[in-house]
Amino acid sequence: MANSVLGQDFTFSSDKNKTEGSFKYAVTINDQLLSKDLKTENSLEIMFDDQVLVQPISKIQNLSNGYRGLITSPTLQSGSSHILIKNGRITGLFNIQDQLFKLSYFNENYILQRLQKRALFVMLNMLLINSL
Repeated sequence: MANSVLGQDFTFSSDKNKTEGSFKYAVTINDQLLSKDLKTENSLEIMFDDQVLVQPISKIQNLSNGYRGLITSPTLQSGSSHILIKNGRITGLFNIQDQLFKLSYFNENYILQRLQKRALFVMLNMLLINSL
């Protein structure tokens, strides 16, 4: 198995102040994850509610407008994740324990939200439209 970049790269823990109808998680990201030294031999280590998940990095690519894209390979524990890095910020979609989560950055904080089926459908349609 590939080596983790720096141990725990992401830590997601349930937010005790959940708003009704939404699933939010507190997020901690290892700052050194933003380094340009990421390689496909590395893996991301994700702590999700006290369970450690390792996702091997399968692709890293420089994209337009200064973004770097990162895709992880699916494992028995979780599916693949799609991450964008730009200007020291990370956003993306994480597939964890057969659930899809969106990581966003808002008001100087990272927010991880579990996507409901309707939100997933809208998001996938937007991705398809933007790729045409």
